[in-house]
Amino acid sequence: MSYLNFIYRLFLGLFYRSQFSREKNLGVEIHNSGILGVAKWSHGNALSEVRLAHTDLSNGNYFDGINRLINFHESLYELHSDSNGNFYPPILSREWTNAFGHIPNIGSLIKLKEKGYLEEIPNRAILSSGFKEVPILETFGSHISFLPDLGGLSTWSQLPSFLHLFLGQNVIWTKKSGFVPLEWQIDRLYRDLGVSDSRGLRFDLPSKYMCESEEILRKIGFLDFSKDEWFVALHIRNSGDASAKIRDIEIERFQLLVEEIGKLGGKVARICTGSSSKLPDLDFVLDCARFPDSLERVHLYLIAKARVFVGTASGPYAYPKLFGTPSLVTNMTNIGRACFPSSSLQEYLPMRFYKSGRELSLFDLLQSPAGWADCSPEVLKSMDLQAIPNSPEEIRDAFLSILRRVTADEVGGKSSFQLRVDEIRSTFEWTSTGNFSESFLQDNEYWLS
Repeated sequence: MSYLNFIYRLFLGLFYRSQFSREKNLGVEIHNSGILGVAKWSHGNALSEVRLAHTDLSNGNYFDGINRLINFHESLYELHSDSNGNFYPPILSREWTNAFGHIPNIGSLIKLKEKGYLEEIPNRAILSSGFKEVPILETFGSHISFLPDLGGLSTWSQLPSFLHLFLGQNVIWTKKSGFVPLEWQIDRLYRDLGVSDSRGLRFDLPSKYMCESEEILRKIGFLDFSKDEWFVALHIRNSGDASAKIRDIEIERFQLLVEEIGKLGGKVARICTGSSSKLPDLDFVLDCARFPDSLERVHLYLIAKARVFVGTASGPYAYPKLFGTPSLVTNMTNIGRACFPSSSLQEYLPMRFYKSGRELSLFDLLQSPAGWADCSPEVLKSMDLQAIPNSPEEIRDAFLSILRRVTADEVGGKSSFQLRVDEIRSTFEWTSTGNFSESFLQDNEYWLS
C-alpha cells in the first residue's frame, strides 16, 4: 500500500510540475502563509513587509499600508512580468480563501473578468477540502475547478485565469491600472455599470441547491412559498473576538427591528452559528442558533431570496450584492473603503465616533484612522476616540427607510444628502462611493458639515 501511495504522489507531483511549466515558471516557494520567497525578497523579509503593511491597515493608516503593499508588489512585478507586460501573481493560501467573508470577493472577481476589467492570468488557490461543498462555491460553478492537494488535507482550486489578488485581499493588479486597492476596483465595477445593468452582476443559485433549501424550509414550517410571503435575512456579528470587538453589536439592539418586521407581516430568518445568543422564540422568527447543524446549508439561500438583508460589518454582508438582494449594513466601520456603491442595492448605517465628547462628522472620520479601519479598543483609546453602536431606534428606522425604497422600486437614486456625502468623500483618494442610510442622513444633518 505504501508503495502505491508513493507512486500516486509521484504522479501528482509530476502532473503539477507540468501544469506550472506550461503556464509560467514561477520560480518561487509556496508557503502556507501565501507569501512567496523570490530573489529580492526572502520568505522572511516578504512576510515581515506584508505584516507591517497590515499593521498599518489595522491601525487605520490606510494610505501608508496600501502604498507599502503596492511598492512591495511592484518589486515582485519587475521579477515576474513577461515581455508583454503580463504578471503572474502569487498563489493564494487557505488563510485567505477560507475566510467566509472573503469568498464573495471571488464572485466579484469573476464579474470583473467577465466585464473586461481584468486580464487573463493563470493562478491557483488552496481551499480546505470541505469548502468544495460550500453553496457559494457551487454557485460559482464552472468558474472554479478542484484538484486534490498532495498532502490530502486540502484542495487546490484552479481559478480560471483571472485571480490577480494579493495577500489578504487588499491589492489587485490590472494591466491598465497597475496595482490598486481591491475595494476600489470592485467599487468601480458596480459604480460604472449602475443600477440598470446590475442584473449582469448577479449569480443564480444552482437549481439543485434551491430545491434542497426550499424543502428544508418547508419541512420545518418556516415558509410555505405563498404569493404574499416575505422575509428579512438577519446577521448579527457578536463573535467575542477581542481584536475585532468594534464590529460586534449586542443582539438586544435588533429587538425593535424584529418586532417591526412582525407587525408588517414579514418573517425573520437569522443566520448564525450554534454558539450565538438566541433571539426571542417567536412564531415568525427562524433563528438558526436553535438548530445550526441542520440549517447551515440554507444560509446562502436565505440571503439570496430575502426581501432585504440586514447585517453588521461581518462576512455575510458581502454576499447580497451577488444576488441583487437589497441590504442594510448596520454598525458600519471603516467607511472610507468598505462601502460599495448604490448600484449594489446596499445602504450603510455608520457607527458613531466621539472625540473629547464631540461626535465626529463624516469629514472628521475620513481624516481619522477610525474612518479607514476596524481599530481595536486599545488603538481607539490611544487616540481618545470612543465608538458608539447604533441604537435600536436607528436600526429600525434605517430598515423601514430601505424597505420603503425597495417597495417603491427606488433603490439606487441619489438624494441631496447622498450627493453631499459624495462631495465630501471626493477629496480623499481611494474612497468608496456607497450610500448611507437615508434616515440616518435626514436625522443627522450635522454629520455632513
